[in-house]
Amino acid sequence: MISTLKPIVALCLLSGAGIAAAGPAASPIVTVRAMRFTGGSEREDSMWSALYGAKSGKLYIGLSTHAEAAHFFEFDPTADRTHHVADLTAFKGERGEGVRTSGKIHVRMGEDAEGRIYFGDFCEDTGPECVDPASYRGPHWFRYDPGEKRLENLGRINRQWGLLGFVLEPKYQRLYGLAEDGHLYAHDLRRGATRDLGRVDDWDICRTIFADDDGNIYGSFPIGRIWKYDPARDRVLDLRSVRLPMDPRIAPRTMSNPMIDRKAYWRVIEWDPVERVAYGVMVGDSMLFKYDPRDGAEGKVTPLVRLCAARYADADPAVIPVATLAMAISGDRRIYYAPVVSVAFDYAGTSWDVADERKFTAKIAGEAVPPESALVEYDIASGRCRELGIMRTEDGRKVFGLGGACVGQKDGRVYFVGAVEERDPARAANRIDNRWPFSMALLSYTPEVASVRRPRRWRRRRGRPQRPGPWRDAMDTGTSWPHRSVLRTAQVTLAPFEAVGTRTTQRDFAQSRTALKAAVELPHSKRAFAPPVGRRLHLVLFGLLCMGAQPVRAQKWVNPNFDAHRLDCRDLGYPDVTAIEADNSPITALLSDPRGRIYGATSGKTASYLFLYDRAINKVRPLGTIGDARGVHHALVQDADGTLLVGGGLNMLEPVSLTREFPGGFRAIEEQLWKDISAPYTNYGGGHLYRYEPAKHDAGTRMPGEACPLQDLGVPARGNTIYALAIGAKARRLYGITYPDARLFRWDLAENRATDLGALLERKVYSGPERAWRSVPRALHIAGDGRVYTSGEDGRIVYHDPETRAIVRTGMQIPGEYYEPWNYHGYPVIESWLAAPGGAVFGATSDGFLFRMDPAKEELTNLGKPRLSRRVRAMTAGPDGRLYMICGEFEEPCKLMSCGLDGSEGFRDWGVLAVDRSPYYAKRAYQFDAMATGVDGTIFIGESDRRASLFLFFPGATRFEGGLNPSNPR
Repeated sequence: MISTLKPIVALCLLSGAGIAAAGPAASPIVTVRAMRFTGGSEREDSMWSALYGAKSGKLYIGLSTHAEAAHFFEFDPTADRTHHVADLTAFKGERGEGVRTSGKIHVRMGEDAEGRIYFGDFCEDTGPECVDPASYRGPHWFRYDPGEKRLENLGRINRQWGLLGFVLEPKYQRLYGLAEDGHLYAHDLRRGATRDLGRVDDWDICRTIFADDDGNIYGSFPIGRIWKYDPARDRVLDLRSVRLPMDPRIAPRTMSNPMIDRKAYWRVIEWDPVERVAYGVMVGDSMLFKYDPRDGAEGKVTPLVRLCAARYADADPAVIPVATLAMAISGDRRIYYAPVVSVAFDYAGTSWDVADERKFTAKIAGEAVPPESALVEYDIASGRCRELGIMRTEDGRKVFGLGGACVGQKDGRVYFVGAVEERDPARAANRIDNRWPFSMALLSYTPEVASVRRPRRWRRRRGRPQRPGPWRDAMDTGTSWPHRSVLRTAQVTLAPFEAVGTRTTQRDFAQSRTALKAAVELPHSKRAFAPPVGRRLHLVLFGLLCMGAQPVRAQKWVNPNFDAHRLDCRDLGYPDVTAIEADNSPITALLSDPRGRIYGATSGKTASYLFLYDRAINKVRPLGTIGDARGVHHALVQDADGTLLVGGGLNMLEPVSLTREFPGGFRAIEEQLWKDISAPYTNYGGGHLYRYEPAKHDAGTRMPGEACPLQDLGVPARGNTIYALAIGAKARRLYGITYPDARLFRWDLAENRATDLGALLERKVYSGPERAWRSVPRALHIAGDGRVYTSGEDGRIVYHDPETRAIVRTGMQIPGEYYEPWNYHGYPVIESWLAAPGGAVFGATSDGFLFRMDPAKEELTNLGKPRLSRRVRAMTAGPDGRLYMICGEFEEPCKLMSCGLDGSEGFRDWGVLAVDRSPYYAKRAYQFDAMATGVDGTIFIGESDRRASLFLFFPGATRFEGGLNPSNPR
């Protein structure tokens, strides 16, 4: 399929190159003032979003240097000079340490009532590429006090994932950041604490978020959707009734990996406090839209006009370059926007989705085309739009791509930051497409009185097709473009291409060039786009967005390291109808039924759900909420009669609120930690044990919030969550572990009576990797003789003897990191057990080790660590003789690993779990906490992040040569 598309893409690129080459001559020139940045490295080579106009009239700018350092600047229009505030790499103590550094400020800043400026930073996965990514010390929140000239580090946001979107919300006094991992983070300025609010996005993260004046936060996610964080309810809501104006005719960013990505997002958005609405621009076709969050239950989206360069006003939307981040709303109620007029811009180069893009572009275009910027003005009151011209500096230099815009709050000027043609080789920061040297500059444009005139409306021409609904373009909305270029009507026979890999022959290019020369005459045509040719070019130009492809350095496409068709995923119900809501969807328990169904349970913000996957219909069906539980953590088992037993409790994945200020003293930290961890359980009645009968209740449909028909068996331990369950089916006895008190209990199913068997642990230890959790074992194994195994003090294996009713400490110690030189009580705990076919018993630990245990001989064999990082979260036996594991810590991507059950094969890294079935659905997941093997050998993996899915892995996959997927970056 891809090889078939590439000739079409090549043809489209040629036509696109013609548009780019001829277009600038048809537009006027608008002069802007350019100012250099001094005091930093003077080799900063990019900027994204980080431009803010403060109430004082000063500007604050963040420049980026890939694989090196981010620089923070202040510009004073009164003094007409820039002040270099900080090199963030040096400020954070990263320089000279041989670690990955803070190379970007990728967010528009915020300002508090005292005029202090806030932002967050970003490492970016590009580098330094030769340095271990784990060396990065994490992104941080920053505050700059202009009066005192002081920059402060307010604390780490997370371990690894830098910010792409940011907003300061004054009502609740919080900083919100949307990070690379798709999670929304909130920093409370009053408490000085940061919370993870859960995942709101997936692959190619939304670049801008906004806050309304009620304190709600908004962002977009695929496909054309909007999420909202409601601080009053402390909920992230996926809005169901509103959709962004995404034109389906626009192709994906690349054709080799046609992922649902940026065309499905807004590119830039800004809250307008005057109208109390947000204005945003879509990625794919630069469609300007208005979102009014108060119009209806979830708000209303209104498409307005495409803010592209004038030459694209009559063109097929597939040819419009990817939108930029350079948009600002002025005080005189105008929106200023700086689109590119040819290929989409990305400082160091452009991507054409081929193996050797530079040679390919030169061959296709015939001549090089720099990605220049235009200036477009939209009058909010009249709805009129016009291109003011192609930007040039006062000394005639070209303005290339721009990464941000703002309006000076004192002088009313429109400011931009981006790449400007550099004529002095000593000052060049980089070269676009290895040809056009540039340096970074601050640009200003002063709106003139002439620009306020209302341009004439377009005349309606005969033969122009009317585009229905929200896809009406600039012509149909009364938009005026004084200078425009359109395609001339022509009938063309397109020359065939003979593709060899990514190459095409010179003869093919010559034929295509001749055909397109007859088809495209751009600069001054006055003819309208005739319907037959419009439809034909729509098909021919399907791949042209590759011309506008913008490589995503921070969010790379990463596929698993095996045959990708052996991985799939399912929504937890029918989307927007029966599906479990995102906040309550993380899967924390899975069970395989002998009849072929997979049962699972979730943990959530407000409720826990039971669900089943039925292979007969190939879908997940929710079975309803589980009593008053908000979590089911490793606590789903099946009785001999086929009924399910479910242990409920609080949500273990919910972040713990830790106290920052408390009295000091002897062991004050650990004592306060215990107070904070146990606080939610102070008045908690305890997790209930429930029975569910599949034969009676599996049929039928349950809507969100509807209760699951369960029998409530009671509470085994007051003030505790049921943390793990295991069942001895022959003896009809159920064993469980509680949290946070780490009690072992037995539930006699015949008598329906609970017995407290004592504490597994006396010490309160927080050895991690989740240090806001008490270290309590997370799984139980019941041996054939009825003994119940888990881990206890000091990482020693313990078992409950059903005959003596005692908890016995063995001489076996689970493998882990014990830090002997330290005065430290710390030890790993059991994460999961597996009784494999053949009788072998495997265990996995929170420190990321796998071991095999022989209970009869009381011998334990350390099999090693599948990954450098900690945690083997879940495991199951595959039909191919392998043990499959999910490995990885919180806040890092989990990976699928395996080893031979018989010891004949060592560890195998199958890679990340990412599904691409675009344009229908796609999913990249990081967090998992449950696995089960179906009767047909399919391995089911439960995602434990917000907006979770059930993943299906089909064993038998072949790893790629060398172990890595050749489609992955680098």
